[in-house]
Amino acid sequence: MTRRTTPLSIKVGVAALVLAALALLVAALLALLVLENDKDAREKFRETDARLHEVDQGLKEADRKLQAVDAQLKDAVGQLQELADVEAPAPCEPAPSLPLPGEPGEKGDIGPIGPEGPFGRIGPPGGTGATGEQGAPGPTGEQGPSGEQGPAGEQGAPGGTGAQGEAGTPGDQGAAGPAGPEGPVGPIGPVGPPGPPGGMTCPAGFTAQELILNAPGGQITLFVCVAG
Repeated sequence: MTRRTTPLSIKVGVAALVLAALALLVAALLALLVLENDKDAREKFRETDARLHEVDQGLKEADRKLQAVDAQLKDAVGQLQELADVEAPAPCEPAPSLPLPGEPGEKGDIGPIGPEGPFGRIGPPGGTGATGEQGAPGPTGEQGPSGEQGPAGEQGAPGGTGAQGEAGTPGDQGAAGPAGPEGPVGPIGPVGPPGPPGGMTCPAGFTAQELILNAPGGQITLFVCVAG
């Protein structure tokens, strides 16, 4: 059987990745404990977490490469076994014998750790954190200038009639106004029945008869001596 060995470069690379991951993890824990409330520390912690994620991806990739190399070694051993099992033809001279693969040897010591590789690229930013507690309200600012007066609204429906108020005290009687113009003379009324003879004697040139005057309160009939 052929001895299957893992390439030294892969072992060194895996060991370096493991140590780098441990170093980054310790640095992240120290930064988180010392500067827990520092915004910059939180940002550095995110970067360290992203780098740890990249290191983990590198370890997985190295493991896949190791599995591929192991598969290739198994394939080569199988081919060697097939060649050893093939019966050689009977030549005139004896065919040279092929060396059979021996048993796998013991696992060798891990080689020295290689130099630290460069940091990988910074990963994408993480999601938005939870909203913090609301701070205390600030002082009240100065009152701003008054805005322009808005348009007048529509007239509302008229309200119901209110209760009638108490009657006020009557005021003092005002002064009498000026007398109005004299109205037209009314028609002469019917002649009344002759009265008893009176004792009125008119002077010469006057005749006793009725005189109707229009007064503000109505017509007044006087019996006087009229010239003519």
